Amino acid sequence: MEAFYHQNVTRAGYHLELGCGMEFSGFEFAKKTQFTLLDTDHNALNAMENLLLDHKFDKDIETVLTNVKSKSLYRGNRIFNSVGSRHLLQWVPGAFPKKISRIVENLHPNMDEDTVFFGITALGDLSLYNPIGRFAVKPGQDMDAVEKLYNKDDIESG
Repeated sequence: MEAFYHQNVTRAGYHLELGCGMEFSGFEFAKKTQFTLLDTDHNALNAMENLLLDHKFDKDIETVLTNVKSKSLYRGNRIFNSVGSRHLLQWVPGAFPKKISRIVENLHPNMDEDTVFFGITALGDLSLYNPIGRFAVKPGQDMDAVEKLYNKDDIESG
């Protein structure tokens, strides 16, 4: 995943990171990259912004406190060259293709014709998990209850 981020974020331009609870430790990016960080958690936004500042990315880091399910996902004027999403989509309700379509539709005004959208997420089929993943997700666990817990603090529903 690190190599994929490096390949797609190192070009100069604007990068949007959806859900920044996962840090960029060890990642190297072009110093010309300007970051927009989007998350529902103010602490996660601050932590990621500080990490980028520690790595000398002091070039207009934009933070957005919102929910990825919001219809007004991003209201700024940046046009993103890349959009990254790590361990976020499993928390968005709906079938996987619809999740991506909804996010892309909401971000479309802020994407150019060559925007790269990439990321990684947890899968719902436990047979595809490694032993540690199967241990972490208990068999019979009510994933709807987990989703409700995550979504209880929606900032804006859309």
